Amino acid sequence: MFLRKYVILILVSVATSEIVFPCLTPTSEKGYCMSIFECTVLQKVLGNSNPSDIEHVKNSICSDWSLRDLWVCCPTTLIVSNNTNPVLETNNTNVVLENNVITVIENKTNSIANDSAISDKKAQREYALKKLIPTRKYCGLQHTDDRFYNDTETALDEFPWLVHVLFGDEGEELNDPLEFADRCSGVLINTRYVLTNGFCARNPLKVRLGQYNTNKTISCVQNPEFPECTEPIVEIRVEEEIHRVEIETDYSYDFALFRLAERVTYTDFVRPICLPIENAGEPDNFETFILSGWGAEDQQGVVKKRLSYNLTDLEECFKLKEFPLELPLDSYTIVCLKPPENNMYVACTGDEGGALMYSYKHQWFVDSIVNKVYGDEDKVCSKDKPIDANKVTPEVIDWILETIRP
Repeated sequence: MFLRKYVILILVSVATSEIVFPCLTPTSEKGYCMSIFECTVLQKVLGNSNPSDIEHVKNSICSDWSLRDLWVCCPTTLIVSNNTNPVLETNNTNVVLENNVITVIENKTNSIANDSAISDKKAQREYALKKLIPTRKYCGLQHTDDRFYNDTETALDEFPWLVHVLFGDEGEELNDPLEFADRCSGVLINTRYVLTNGFCARNPLKVRLGQYNTNKTISCVQNPEFPECTEPIVEIRVEEEIHRVEIETDYSYDFALFRLAERVTYTDFVRPICLPIENAGEPDNFETFILSGWGAEDQQGVVKKRLSYNLTDLEECFKLKEFPLELPLDSYTIVCLKPPENNMYVACTGDEGGALMYSYKHQWFVDSIVNKVYGDEDKVCSKDKPIDANKVTPEVIDWILETIRP
């Protein structure tokens, strides 16, 4: 069976105030995510008796949110099987058939004037904020905050947004499911995306969520009165890595997003962190942040850490010979931090890509993403050396909202 391609130019009718959003159809063609009641083409396809066309519409669903109606990826180009005979004429459209190309032009009444209005970045940001980013009812919450815990130990369900990144050469597979070629971190920001830095986006293979100890798939606290264990770790392949800016001198200073191959299900051990979008509560004089990760001096099993770091003069990082002075610093807001004196735990290589976090009213927000951990030549931990991080500024938030999709 062969396929005929019908190119359809659609100026989509908008009967409500819902925001449309660019998307890819099941055939990887450009479309817009919108109510099926506003997508004339897929409505007509849905009316066909051909099972393959019905399946195409099912696969076009582009949002898993509870909306008033079904949202689908409405195509600008539709592939229809040769035994399908869609009737596209309606009172609201003009249909032209020439050389097997059907051109459908919606009447301009109640319609969007042009593609630029649909793909406008502001509309994308509004859609992502409304439909794709978790609300304050769900993000940044952890059960650990409901009970007392020791400041130097992490609870099993603490920092459930922390993600463990596994990466290697393209096409490479990890033979040992518990083997880590390197350690890198990130934070979950919704059901499909992880925020990290550019260094950790070097050919990422998979991410692990809900991990506590790097040597175990399930971790337990041996308490006879209140035994507690994590759920099995969740391992998901990275479908796409997206760099904010390609920096030739040092990829560490680039933000990156991972789009996961499948959606994440939230649990007590897997939850998203809040982005500092609005009313995030960070005081202007906030000086201490929390960092978590699995960085260590060796490749042995490591338990998720809780580290406290204080802001210090940026010059502390600038004067280090490892700092890339040619970096276009005017494009970034970099912060420099040092651990408190006599701190038992410090950041190590492998903590890069993780978040510097702060808590506001028992809700956790990401402030910055760790770029580099500086150590002595023969050490991989910072000890008394600083670390630097990239702040998640409003410009970075805009990039995230403009980049993510359902």
